[in-house]
Amino acid sequence: MDSKNISFKEATETAKKSLIELVENVQDITLEGIEHNTGKYEVILSYIVDSNSNSDSSGLSSIAKIMGRRREKKLFSVSDEGIFLGFKDAQKSNS
Repeated sequence: MDSKNISFKEATETAKKSLIELVENVQDITLEGIEHNTGKYEVILSYIVDSNSNSDSSGLSSIAKIMGRRREKKLFSVSDEGIFLGFKDAQKSNS
């Protein structure tokens, strides 16, 4: 096979780009891990999803805003050629 394989860094960038395109209100993206397995990279990213996008800073709104933020962790699959293949919950991938 004459195809050029991408690097770990390129696989990570592909995963981050796909995350931003697919999930709304993503913040604070962190690389948790990366592996190369039989023709693909598995990239684990964690990030915060802010489900409250209003800017009201009153007491109850501030509490609701904090409670609306949650950290997610997903496993992204990227082919050796740099093609995004999909993602799933990282915790479920360990079982």
